[in-house]
Amino acid sequence: MEGLAYVVIVNGSPNAASRLNGIVNHIERHLSQGGNAAEEIRVADLPAQDLVFGRYDKPEIKEAVGKVERADAVVFASPVYKASYTGLLKLFLDVLPQHVLNDKWVAPVFIGGTIAHLLSVEFAFKPVAAALGA
Repeated sequence: MEGLAYVVIVNGSPNAASRLNGIVNHIERHLSQGGNAAEEIRVADLPAQDLVFGRYDKPEIKEAVGKVERADAVVFASPVYKASYTGLLKLFLDVLPQHVLNDKWVAPVFIGGTIAHLLSVEFAFKPVAAALGA
């Protein structure tokens, strides 16, 4: 399957009924129709205690991190809360190895309530993504 990508979509919404889920489903469907393998990580489904305490060695956390490590591309999806991505997404970003995004295509997909929320990508997400090698 040369030329096809394995894409991981990291969904940082804490709300199972979020509008973001429709966007994530659309991205996943579009990627799959193009012959790519797309897989979602719902951060809210990971053990909260392990995320909060940075237990990167726990099985479910290791499995999710492994998916990001193996990915050719990673989409980070989040609603905008208080001019930034969710704390839930930040907890997941904090358990990722420092250079995990080296040589990967990375795309933020954020939804917000106003045009001002566009700045959350530039000022909140971009520095953290860069620290991870994006």
